[in-house]
Amino acid sequence: MTSESNDPKSRWGVGFDRLPEVQFRDGQSTVQIANFRRFRYQGDGAHEPNWTTETFRLDDVERVDFIVVPFSNHHLAHTMVSFGFAGGEFLTISVEARRRLGQAYSIVKGMLGVYPLAYVIGDERDCIGVRTESRRNTVHLYPSSATPKHARDFLISMLHRADTLHRSAEKYNSLFNNCLTNLRDHVNQVWPGRVRWSWKTVLTGHADYLAYELGLLREGESFESLNAKATINDLATEFWDREDFSNGIRSRWGDEVCISR
Repeated sequence: MTSESNDPKSRWGVGFDRLPEVQFRDGQSTVQIANFRRFRYQGDGAHEPNWTTETFRLDDVERVDFIVVPFSNHHLAHTMVSFGFAGGEFLTISVEARRRLGQAYSIVKGMLGVYPLAYVIGDERDCIGVRTESRRNTVHLYPSSATPKHARDFLISMLHRADTLHRSAEKYNSLFNNCLTNLRDHVNQVWPGRVRWSWKTVLTGHADYLAYELGLLREGESFESLNAKATINDLATEFWDREDFSNGIRSRWGDEVCISR
């Protein structure tokens, strides 16, 4: 195990020292992702780094889920997406401010262009687990209403953007180039004009309700019912050391949305 505080030679903070490298193959039916993050974390901030190269069949994409991590004031939040494949694999993409060693996130600094923009690509036990098990953030996971084709097109759009950022750096901005504005742009590439400007795209803590209003979340239930099922911290802790982590954190949604391994 290593921790950020005792690794003074590192230029970037934990998990930010590499950016994903994306290569499409076979006419975009397959993608290879280098610097795929599979870190494991502990509550004291210690972590076990693990960068891998993974290959995914894009025709096997079955679903995309929307993840919201509220900040303490609940009007702001971090947002991510996770893509599920036939056979039980999941790939999570988190758009973040790339921070240096010891550098905390600041909304003001984000507005001033202090941070580069990063697309983190990894497995769910990393991207979700660091928040539930190490940072002790509340995490909500919502099934989307996307068809497999829409989910596939959404993923391809995000992978192209990640590859662009690997080759050409870009500044993060807390208001105009953040986690949610990038997700909005990818959604609009797949469904043109689906997400128009709203104050809820600025106050990101309301992003899940906005997605519900726009019909982007699973239909047939009230938002209050969806929100109650979406909080997964207890499930993430219960399934933390198990290979079926991704199934476990979805167990409240029922077998119809839980991909078997």
